[in-house]
Amino acid sequence: MDELTAASGAVAVLAIVGGYLGVRSANRNALKIAREERSSRREDEANALIRATYARSLAALNLLAVASMEYFVPKSRMLSVDIPNKELKEEYESALAKCSAAEVSAHNVGAEIDLIAPPEICRLEAEAHGTATTCEPGTQDKFLLARERLRIAMRHNLQGLEIPDQDELSQLAISEINTKALLDSREHILGR
Repeated sequence: MDELTAASGAVAVLAIVGGYLGVRSANRNALKIAREERSSRREDEANALIRATYARSLAALNLLAVASMEYFVPKSRMLSVDIPNKELKEEYESALAKCSAAEVSAHNVGAEIDLIAPPEICRLEAEAHGTATTCEPGTQDKFLLARERLRIAMRHNLQGLEIPDQDELSQLAISEINTKALLDSREHILGR
């Protein structure tokens, strides 16, 4: 009987040790899965924030280009007269205020881009910003090309792809602009 008690005691010890090891292994697996899920969620949240910042940047640059173009007319008229009338002064000041506000907005989003984006995108954003600031009727194609190059680079970055070199970005951008021009026959202030 002592052998039977000893055997059942040994089986009980093995069952306890096996149960402990099984629970320990399950806990490790659950912890590993939770860490991976948390890491994946953080990565998704970071990508969503980057995507939103990129979208705000493109929108702010568009607004700046439009405001710059709208500012061009009263600015030109102000420069063409010796003594502007009250109506022209008000039109000029209104357009200048709108352009200044768009400039501040674009600078603010540009600062966010500088914090989160790779150097290539920061450079492209600065280029697009410069062309948006100087956008005038007849020069909007420079802005459209710079904006499209930036958008393509942002898209590649969000998809985890390598950002194309300058020549390839230009080719892709020209192709995109031409495709959009064919699809959208309506005229708008940027001319495309």
